Amino acid sequence: PILQVSTAHSKWGGSSMLFDGNGDYLSAPASQMANLSSGQQFTIEVWIYTASTAAQHIFINNAASAYFDWAITASQKLFFRYNNAGNSVTSVASVPLNSWVHVAVCWTGTNIRQFINGTMDSATSTVAITAHTPGPMAIGYSLYGPIPQWFNGYIQIS
Repeated sequence: PILQVSTAHSKWGGSSMLFDGNGDYLSAPASQMANLSSGQQFTIEVWIYTASTAAQHIFINNAASAYFDWAITASQKLFFRYNNAGNSVTSVASVPLNSWVHVAVCWTGTNIRQFINGTMDSATSTVAITAHTPGPMAIGYSLYGPIPQWFNGYIQIS
């Protein structure tokens, strides 16, 4: 699949990545940057423009021995999960369709917090994230599960 660059929709800069929900994704090889080990704090933020309410769309995923995924569920909730410790958080607010939304997830070492348009929406205390071997990153596609989960819309990385 060929990832498309679109000038039809962008939050800033005149273009964005277009994911048509049918095989488009962006990948990067494993790196230490994706090693979310115990004690390491992180923030991930992107601008998204969702164009579908179909099944859960994973838009960032680290497929490793312990992985994280960040998704928009079929009910349009923002969902972040770190698998090996069973940590997850689901947003209270829905992510609106057909408009640009800034979303962020932060792990402080003891809490996972999600933000929608700059406002903290949801948070949970976490079990310590254990060290693992980082795997490849994917934007726009879930690497797990029996049915592929593609993102349908536009993404701009902050």
